[in-house]
Order: sequence, then structure tokens, then C-alpha cells
Amino acid sequence: MDFGYIETVAALYVFNGLAAMLIVGGQNIIHSLKTEVFPTRMRSTFVGWGLGVGRIGSILGPQ
Repeated sequence: MDFGYIETVAALYVFNGLAAMLIVGGQNIIHSLKTEVFPTRMRSTFVGWGLGVGRIGSILGPQ
């Protein structure tokens, strides 16, 4: 369902909250997977780079 086709404000709040929970949960899972995949001496570097790239995407995304 597209947000543009939701007819009631209550349904919009429900679907928006659900989307936000799933996105944030997915990001946390990806960070946890990075710590399992990369060697110990490289973990903080890759997690930091991943967070940085994500922040750049969130800045450029709305434009």
C-alpha cells in the first residue's frame, strides 16, 4: 500500500509507525551482522563507515 492512497489519518499513523519500526530494526540488524562478518581488528572501522554512508544517504535522499 502506498501512503498516497491511505484514506484516514489513523491508518496513516499506523502504517507510518510500522514502516519506521521495520526500517530502524533492519538497520540495527545490519550493524550486528557487520560485527559478525568482519575480523575483530576491522569491526569498528566497517561499522563506522556503514553509519557514515547511511547518514550521507539520509541527507541526500530527500532532495
